[in-house]
Amino acid sequence: MTGKPRSKVFVMLMLATLITSALTSNFAYATDNTAWLSSDGSGTATLDDASFPDPVISLTAPGQASWNTETGMGEDVSEGRLVIALPENTTLGEIESISWQVYTAVGYPPHADLILDLDGDGVYDGGHKDIVTGGELAGVDDVLVFEYAYQPYVGPGYMYNSPGVPYGHYDPALQTSFYNPLCDVWVSTFQNSDSESNTEMINDDSIGWLYSGLPGPYSGGVFGTLEDFKTGTASIDVDSDTIVLEIHIEVDNWLGATEAYVDDIKVNDEMIIGVDPPQLSILSPEAATYTQGDVPLEITAWDIFGLDSITYNVEDSSGPLFTEAQEYTGPSSMSGLAPGEYTLTAWAVNTLGLSSETSVTFQVIASGISVDVYPETLNLRSGGRWITVKISVPVPLPEGEFDVSTLKLWVNGESVDAEWFSVGDNCVMIKFDRSQVQVLGEVGEEIEVTVTGELPNGEEFEGTDTIRMINPGNPAKPKTVQSQNRGQSSNGKGPKVSNRGNSSSKRNGPKNQ
Repeated sequence: MTGKPRSKVFVMLMLATLITSALTSNFAYATDNTAWLSSDGSGTATLDDASFPDPVISLTAPGQASWNTETGMGEDVSEGRLVIALPENTTLGEIESISWQVYTAVGYPPHADLILDLDGDGVYDGGHKDIVTGGELAGVDDVLVFEYAYQPYVGPGYMYNSPGVPYGHYDPALQTSFYNPLCDVWVSTFQNSDSESNTEMINDDSIGWLYSGLPGPYSGGVFGTLEDFKTGTASIDVDSDTIVLEIHIEVDNWLGATEAYVDDIKVNDEMIIGVDPPQLSILSPEAATYTQGDVPLEITAWDIFGLDSITYNVEDSSGPLFTEAQEYTGPSSMSGLAPGEYTLTAWAVNTLGLSSETSVTFQVIASGISVDVYPETLNLRSGGRWITVKISVPVPLPEGEFDVSTLKLWVNGESVDAEWFSVGDNCVMIKFDRSQVQVLGEVGEEIEVTVTGELPNGEEFEGTDTIRMINPGNPAKPKTVQSQNRGQSSNGKGPKVSNRGNSSSKRNGPKNQ
């Protein structure tokens, strides 16, 4: 047993809607395993999160069952079990090993029932015998049972011959003491000591018997190794192609009252159940910066025992936005978040009551990006070298994260590349070659200047300002010089001339206005 992280269930109210998208399980050929706890009679199967450092499954079967020879059925039978439903069409040949960790406190250690679908209809139809009482039924399905008493096999055949020829742990003289299992210590599967061979798991060498026959190791019982059943030598009805619907890890009270604890169930050496909290992940939002508006929300969780709830809450510097955690019911979005830093926390609780918690911190910035162009009046006689553009944003922009190559200044459908830039706390100052800009406008008229680019979070933006170009003493348009601008309006690139407006977002080049 190893320590597992534990999470408390937080009681809060939540913000949008819930989905239970499954994460892939570790079972080598399955992604849709499910498990549950069940019981019969006075038996119990519950989560125990108090007796050991980590949560485990508690299985009990109190009292003492008896056999009624007149009815041909067991009476006062109690059972507690953990059920693992296998993927559709799992065959006996695909099962190489089964193991679990077990702590037997009282009675006879847990055994494994492999529920066989002999008629191939996809369901266990009752079989030859009632799986609890042992009463005769008319069905054709069966159960392959592996239990402590018959491991390891060391005798000359599949039956007990005499006290001098032991058959695993089985000895009629020890039946009243439950065949002396190792109690009050964690062991693997059928172990009686760490050095005992062929008991740490069920594999091809392990002895099993069909529930349709007699249960004891004597004439009339259908016994064999798992390999014998796979090859069809133990029974003509069972072979490697036989469908296995479920695996039950179970205790009963046929020998007497039993109390045991199980954990770390593996199939084919892959962990199927570790009695852990649900797997939980926040897919959206990511740890990134979002423009004010709709922030995506997507949470995924999975647990082999099923989920009872997925909830979440959002917190800013002033505390949680909701007085109670909100139920998540599917991918959606969060709107109305003011600019600032937020932490989204999600919780998932499985049907056993175990919970997981995870969180992500993200930022929201204002959707309006301010763009100002200097000088506001472009004097052709001033000899100035630069046109300066100031882009203001609501959050600091680290210089190393800003790609200046995305920045362009557009006039009348033609663009000019940025020559130089500097990043401040909340703004970017960009220099454009004044000589390239002044040949694109008309003297005496207002000129609409549009700046496009990409923010560090990948969002493209567009902002517009206006300037006036003058030429004192010479109202004519200045002589045109060869420009290195790119993006002619004749081929659809660059913004169209419009009235002065506010900044807006864009995805594929500047927006036509």
